[in-house]
Amino acid sequence: MGLYCHIDLDNLQEASTNIFEEMADEVIDEYESTFDGFEGNENEEEEEDNEISYDDISIPTISLNTSNAASAFRDAFMDSIETLCPVRTGYLRSTCHCDISGGNIECYANAEYAQYVEYGTTKMEA
Repeated sequence: MGLYCHIDLDNLQEASTNIFEEMADEVIDEYESTFDGFEGNENEEEEEDNEISYDDISIPTISLNTSNAASAFRDAFMDSIETLCPVRTGYLRSTCHCDISGGNIECYANAEYAQYVEYGTTKMEA
């Protein structure tokens, strides 16, 4: 059996844009709540000056080179394998691989006992 992980970087740009939009909504809410109940601002024109809209916030666009990002992830993953993977015979570490296909990364360990080392058992901690 072993361990398997699939990562799709093609969806990363959309996900990051959604995060920035949620952050912008929070900024607008926080800004507007700052002026709630503010006394001394009874002039409607002044109140309009204190309003902020979605257009006032610049949301960054992330342009992701998925090939470079995938290679960087693979390198970081394999480096972490070198430091985190326990070694008795070295077989488990030797079965850890990452394959890149476009914006997809597949990382796996083919050792039949890999999941027991990763997640632990009733007799052994992860």
